[in-house]
Order: sequence, then C-alpha cells, then structure tokens
Amino acid sequence: MPQALASAQPDQTPTAPKLPLSLAWLPELTLLSAMRADPETLPPDTLQAARSHLAGLSIWLQPAEPKWILARVMTLLGHWAAPRVSEQQLEAMARDWLESLKDLPAHAITEACSTWLREQEFKPTPAGIRKLTSEAIRVQRDEQMLLAKLLEQPRVPS
Repeated sequence: MPQALASAQPDQTPTAPKLPLSLAWLPELTLLSAMRADPETLPPDTLQAARSHLAGLSIWLQPAEPKWILARVMTLLGHWAAPRVSEQQLEAMARDWLESLKDLPAHAITEACSTWLREQEFKPTPAGIRKLTSEAIRVQRDEQMLLAKLLEQPRVPS
C-alpha cells in the first residue's frame, strides 16, 4: 500500500464520548443559561462528570495533523482525474483544503470522505467535506461549548 494511502487511514475510529447520566439535562441548556450558571451550585459528582466529559470531548475533537489532512485529501481527490496545474496552483489548492479542514478531527474527516465517495458522483470541494465533517461532530461541539461556558470561573457576586 502506498505510504500516502497508509497514512490516510486511521487505525481506529474513536467512539464519541457518551454524555454521562448526571449530565442528561445538558442538551436542554442554552448558551445564555450556561453563561449565567454558577458552577459552584452544581453537586460535586455532577461537576466532576462535567469536567471529565469536557476533557473527553476535547480529546475526541482534537484537530487532525496538517500532513494527515493533506494525505487524506490527496487520497480522496485521487478518485477523479487531476487537472493539469502548475506546482504553485497545486500548493495553493492544498493550502485551501488545509485552511478549510485544519480545525476538524481526523475521524470526522475520514467519515466525511467515505460518505462523499459513497453518495456523490462529482469531485468534492473543501466546503462540501467541511459541511459533512461539521455535521458529524455537531452534537459533541455543542456539548463542548456549553460545558466550557458552564465550567468557567465562578461569577463575582453582585
């Protein structure tokens, strides 16, 4: 197997962290209410579960390495005829792909690429892969944002 193909395949697709039962109310929380909440009012076990879940989400949502992204994109684009372009144009296109996907995790990019190959007949765009990737991690990103706001430093009493 060529090195680019081998490096573009993750060893395992990680499982998304499951929301602990003690945080079952989190999806109902709005960003505004999370910003107004005082973490000191949460029971200690709930606070610990929130911190633990946030740590797990941070690992699961960790962005892919730039070299890995470029190898995965090259593998994906290899399914379509490559246009004749100069080296400068090729580098600019690689930068475009990297800029579009640099904040996304490898497992979600892999899932988006696989979905594209199964469901689309035309060549992918950075925006198309980004949209599929973002949809795959939307729930976990929402949880991460709410927990981060909820766990911010305690508010100063007014």
